[in-house]
Amino acid sequence: MRLHARLLALAVAGLVLGSYAAAGRADDKEDVAKAKDLVVKYASARENGDAAAAKKALDDLKKLDLEAVMHVFKPLEKGKGGVGFMPGAAAPNGIEAKIIGTKKELSKAQLDKEGKAWLRAAYIAEAVAQVTLPKCPVQKKMGDKDPKEWKQWAEEMKKSSDDLVKAIKAKDGKAATASIKSLNKACSDCHGPFRE
Repeated sequence: MRLHARLLALAVAGLVLGSYAAAGRADDKEDVAKAKDLVVKYASARENGDAAAAKKALDDLKKLDLEAVMHVFKPLEKGKGGVGFMPGAAAPNGIEAKIIGTKKELSKAQLDKEGKAWLRAAYIAEAVAQVTLPKCPVQKKMGDKDPKEWKQWAEEMKKSSDDLVKAIKAKDGKAATASIKSLNKACSDCHGPFRE
Protein backbone atom coordinates (compact mmCIF):
# COMPACT_ATOMS: atom_id res chain seq x y z
CA MET A 1 0.00 0.00 0.00
CA ARG A 2 2.82 2.41 0.89
CA LEU A 3 4.59 1.61 -2.38
CA HIS A 4 1.40 2.36 -4.30
CA ALA A 5 1.00 5.69 -2.45
CA ARG A 6 4.64 6.64 -3.19
CA LEU A 7 4.26 5.78 -6.87
CA LEU A 8 1.06 7.82 -7.04
CA ALA A 9 2.79 10.77 -5.35
CA LEU A 10 5.70 10.56 -7.79
CA ALA A 11 3.33 10.41 -10.74
CA VAL A 12 1.42 13.48 -9.51
CA ALA A 13 4.68 15.36 -8.88
CA GLY A 14 5.83 14.47 -12.40
CA LEU A 15 2.60 15.76 -13.88
CA VAL A 16 2.82 18.99 -11.90
CA LEU A 17 6.47 19.59 -12.90
CA GLY A 18 5.68 18.67 -16.48
CA SER A 19 2.82 21.16 -16.58
CA TYR A 20 5.08 23.89 -15.14
CA ALA A 21 7.74 23.11 -17.77
CA ALA A 22 5.13 23.16 -20.54
CA ALA A 23 3.76 26.45 -19.22
CA GLY A 24 7.30 27.86 -19.20
CA ARG A 25 7.81 26.85 -22.83
CA ALA A 26 4.45 28.37 -23.75
CA ASP A 27 5.38 31.60 -21.95
CA ASP A 28 8.75 31.65 -23.72
CA LYS A 29 7.07 31.16 -27.11
CA GLU A 30 4.58 33.90 -26.27
CA ASP A 31 7.39 36.27 -25.19
CA VAL A 32 9.34 35.52 -28.36
CA ALA A 33 6.25 36.39 -30.44
CA LYS A 34 5.75 39.60 -28.40
CA ALA A 35 9.42 40.53 -28.88
CA LYS A 36 9.13 40.03 -32.62
CA ASP A 37 6.02 42.19 -32.78
CA LEU A 38 7.57 44.93 -30.62
CA VAL A 39 10.88 45.18 -32.51
CA VAL A 40 8.96 45.47 -35.77
CA LYS A 41 6.83 48.23 -34.21
CA TYR A 42 9.98 49.95 -32.94
CA ALA A 43 11.70 49.76 -36.32
CA SER A 44 8.60 51.01 -38.15
CA ALA A 45 8.24 53.89 -35.71
CA ARG A 46 11.91 54.83 -36.16
CA GLU A 47 11.56 54.63 -39.95
CA ASN A 48 8.54 56.95 -39.76
CA GLY A 49 10.13 59.37 -37.28
CA ASP A 50 7.50 58.59 -34.61
CA ALA A 51 9.53 58.97 -31.39
CA ALA A 52 6.54 58.38 -29.09
CA ALA A 53 5.62 55.06 -30.75
CA ALA A 54 9.28 53.97 -30.75
CA LYS A 55 9.56 54.75 -27.02
CA LYS A 56 6.35 52.86 -26.24
CA ALA A 57 7.53 49.77 -28.16
CA LEU A 58 10.94 49.95 -26.48
CA ASP A 59 9.42 50.31 -22.99
CA ASP A 60 7.25 47.24 -23.62
CA LEU A 61 10.22 45.34 -25.05
CA LYS A 62 12.27 46.03 -21.90
CA LYS A 63 9.67 44.11 -19.86
CA LEU A 64 10.50 40.87 -21.70
CA ASP A 65 13.24 38.36 -20.96
CA LEU A 66 16.44 39.11 -22.89
CA GLU A 67 16.60 35.61 -24.35
CA ALA A 68 13.16 36.09 -25.93
CA VAL A 69 14.27 39.43 -27.38
CA MET A 70 17.46 37.94 -28.86
CA HIS A 71 15.34 35.54 -30.96
CA VAL A 72 14.54 38.42 -33.32
CA PHE A 73 18.00 38.03 -34.89
CA LYS A 74 17.25 34.44 -35.94
CA PRO A 75 16.03 33.46 -39.40
CA LEU A 76 12.36 34.04 -40.10
CA GLU A 77 10.67 30.73 -39.38
CA LYS A 78 7.13 30.12 -38.27
CA GLY A 79 6.97 29.98 -34.50
CA LYS A 80 10.70 30.67 -34.02
CA GLY A 81 10.50 34.42 -33.47
CA GLY A 82 13.01 35.56 -36.07
CA VAL A 83 12.31 38.76 -37.98
CA GLY A 84 14.35 37.77 -41.01
CA PHE A 85 16.38 39.79 -43.46
CA MET A 86 14.50 40.35 -46.72
CA PRO A 87 12.75 36.96 -46.52
CA GLY A 88 12.86 35.27 -49.90
CA ALA A 89 14.94 38.03 -51.47
CA ALA A 90 18.33 37.81 -49.75
CA ALA A 91 20.37 35.03 -48.25
CA PRO A 92 21.01 34.32 -45.52
CA ASN A 93 17.56 35.08 -44.17
CA GLY A 94 18.38 35.90 -40.50
CA ILE A 95 19.68 39.27 -39.33
CA GLU A 96 22.43 37.67 -37.23
CA ALA A 97 23.53 35.45 -40.12
CA LYS A 98 23.54 38.43 -42.49
CA ILE A 99 25.66 40.48 -40.07
CA ILE A 100 28.14 37.63 -39.54
CA GLY A 101 28.27 36.89 -43.27
CA THR A 102 29.12 40.45 -44.36
CA LYS A 103 32.82 40.34 -45.16
CA LYS A 104 33.22 42.59 -48.20
CA GLU A 105 32.26 46.22 -48.60
CA LEU A 106 28.60 46.65 -49.55
CA SER A 107 28.41 47.69 -53.18
CA LYS A 108 26.10 50.33 -54.62
CA ALA A 109 24.00 47.54 -56.15
CA GLN A 110 23.71 45.83 -52.74
CA LEU A 111 22.77 49.10 -51.07
CA ASP A 112 20.11 49.71 -53.72
CA LYS A 113 18.74 46.19 -53.33
CA GLU A 114 19.16 45.63 -49.57
CA GLY A 115 19.32 49.15 -48.15
CA LYS A 116 15.79 49.12 -46.75
CA ALA A 117 16.38 45.71 -45.12
CA TRP A 118 19.70 46.89 -43.64
CA LEU A 119 17.99 49.98 -42.25
CA ARG A 120 15.31 47.79 -40.63
CA ALA A 121 18.02 45.46 -39.25
CA ALA A 122 19.92 48.46 -37.82
CA TYR A 123 16.82 49.74 -36.03
CA ILE A 124 16.15 46.25 -34.65
CA ALA A 125 19.75 45.97 -33.41
CA GLU A 126 19.38 49.43 -31.87
CA ALA A 127 16.30 48.27 -29.93
CA VAL A 128 17.99 45.05 -28.79
CA ALA A 129 21.06 47.01 -27.63
CA GLN A 130 18.88 49.26 -25.47
CA VAL A 131 17.11 46.24 -23.98
CA THR A 132 20.44 44.47 -23.39
CA LEU A 133 22.17 47.30 -21.51
CA PRO A 134 20.35 46.98 -18.15
CA LYS A 135 19.98 43.17 -18.24
CA CYS A 136 23.44 41.95 -17.31
CA PRO A 137 23.04 38.56 -15.61
CA VAL A 138 25.77 39.30 -13.02
CA GLN A 139 26.07 42.26 -10.66
CA LYS A 140 29.82 41.91 -10.13
CA LYS A 141 32.66 40.23 -12.02
CA MET A 142 32.36 36.45 -11.90
CA GLY A 143 35.06 34.66 -13.88
CA ASP A 144 34.85 35.84 -17.50
CA LYS A 145 31.54 37.61 -16.88
CA ASP A 146 32.09 41.29 -16.16
CA PRO A 147 29.20 43.79 -15.95
CA LYS A 148 31.53 46.61 -17.06
CA GLU A 149 32.30 44.73 -20.28
CA TRP A 150 28.61 43.89 -20.75
CA LYS A 151 27.82 47.62 -20.58
CA GLN A 152 30.68 48.44 -22.97
CA TRP A 153 29.52 45.85 -25.53
CA ALA A 154 25.86 46.92 -25.30
CA GLU A 155 26.87 50.56 -25.81
CA GLU A 156 29.07 49.57 -28.77
CA MET A 157 26.15 47.61 -30.23
CA LYS A 158 23.94 50.71 -29.95
CA LYS A 159 26.60 53.01 -31.45
CA SER A 160 27.29 50.59 -34.32
CA SER A 161 23.55 50.35 -35.02
CA ASP A 162 23.20 54.13 -35.04
CA ASP A 163 26.25 54.44 -37.32
CA LEU A 164 24.74 51.84 -39.65
CA VAL A 165 21.51 53.84 -39.88
CA LYS A 166 23.49 56.94 -40.89
CA ALA A 167 25.64 55.03 -43.40
CA ILE A 168 22.65 53.35 -45.07
CA LYS A 169 20.79 56.66 -45.34
CA ALA A 170 23.93 58.21 -46.88
CA LYS A 171 24.32 55.17 -49.20
CA ASP A 172 27.91 54.86 -47.97
CA GLY A 173 28.93 51.22 -48.47
CA LYS A 174 32.30 51.58 -46.79
CA ALA A 175 30.86 53.15 -43.62
CA ALA A 176 27.94 50.69 -43.61
CA THR A 177 30.30 47.72 -43.80
CA ALA A 178 32.50 49.12 -41.02
CA SER A 179 29.40 49.56 -38.85
CA ILE A 180 28.23 46.01 -39.57
CA LYS A 181 31.65 44.63 -38.63
CA SER A 182 31.68 46.70 -35.44
CA LEU A 183 28.18 45.47 -34.59
CA ASN A 184 29.27 41.87 -35.19
CA LYS A 185 32.33 42.33 -32.97
CA ALA A 186 30.29 43.78 -30.09
CA CYS A 187 27.85 40.87 -30.29
CA SER A 188 30.49 38.13 -30.60
CA ASP A 189 32.65 39.64 -27.81
CA CYS A 190 29.65 39.54 -25.47
CA HIS A 191 28.53 36.08 -26.58
CA GLY A 192 31.94 34.63 -25.68
CA PRO A 193 31.57 34.88 -21.90
CA PHE A 194 27.81 35.39 -21.59
CA ARG A 195 26.02 33.16 -24.10
CA GLU A 196 24.95 29.88 -22.53
